[in-house]
Amino acid sequence: MYGRHVTDVPGLYLALGKAVGGPGGYLGADLHALADCLGGFGHSGPATLLRQDSAVAREHCPTL
Repeated sequence: MYGRHVTDVPGLYLALGKAVGGPGGYLGADLHALADCLGGFGHSGPATLLRQDSAVAREHCPTL
């Protein structure tokens, strides 16, 4: 997942969806939906998410 494209919280969820599910991938729009999707409704199996270029995301979304 490339953090340089994450400039707001909705962008974070879009980036997560794309990272896990490919283009058009969806993992929800909030933490509850993300937990549902990762907990069996949308993703199966172990995975490692590598966050690259995260400075932009940290600058725009400091609470993440």
